[in-house]
Amino acid sequence: MYHGQGTCIFKDGHEYKGELRHGLLHGKGTFKWTDNTIYKGEFRENEITGKGSYQWSDGSTYKGQVMNGLRHGQGVYVNNEEGVEYEGDWVNGMRDGYGELRYKNGSIY
Repeated sequence: MYHGQGTCIFKDGHEYKGELRHGLLHGKGTFKWTDNTIYKGEFRENEITGKGSYQWSDGSTYKGQVMNGLRHGQGVYVNNEEGVEYEGDWVNGMRDGYGELRYKNGSIY
């Protein structure tokens, strides 16, 4: 069983660098998909769960809480291409509950 720091390269080309426990992605690490999406943050038994940040290939970002790979809890999503930023509550990858949506033209909802 792998335990400690390591690098995993998956047969589909995805790559993980970070902490391993009992052969599982567990602790802090970075996962990079073949489309250049990058997640940096916490993993729990092979699941992207905890606090972390995403950077997608289109330049949009998310920083905050995640559960099972989805935005879940408090977090900030920024899409500079569309000129929009949302800071607030997320549930299963969707905006839900209290939050503030800001547009580059100054509008706030």
